[in-house]
Amino acid sequence: MNWTSENSSDLNKGWVQDEQFIIDEFVERQNWEMTTSTSGLRYMIYEHGSDKNALAEPGQLACVAYEVAPLGDTVVYRSILGKPDCFKIEMDYVEYGIHEAITYMRVGDKAKIVL
Repeated sequence: MNWTSENSSDLNKGWVQDEQFIIDEFVERQNWEMTTSTSGLRYMIYEHGSDKNALAEPGQLACVAYEVAPLGDTVVYRSILGKPDCFKIEMDYVEYGIHEAITYMRVGDKAKIVL
C-alpha cells in the first residue's frame, strides 16, 4: 500500500476525534459546565471579577497564576505562588490556548481551561 496525504489526513482526523472523546468524558466526570470556542478551546470561568473591567485584548499585558496538569493528573507546572507569570496577549511565547482563553476573561476572573 502506498501511503498518501489522504491517509495521513484520515489518521489525524481519527486521533482528533479520539482526543475530543477523552476530553468530553473527563469534563463530564468533573461536572464542569464548559464553553467551547470555535477553535475547540474549552473553558469555564468559575469565579468572576468585576463586570466593570473590560475583556482582555491582544497586545495587553496579562499576569496570571496557573497550574498545568494532564487531564486530572498530577500538576506538572505551577507559576510561583504570589508571583504570576506575565505575557503580552497573542505576542509572547505561551500556549496559544492560554492566549485565547485570556481574551474571554476580565481582571479577577478565575477559570479552568482544557487545551
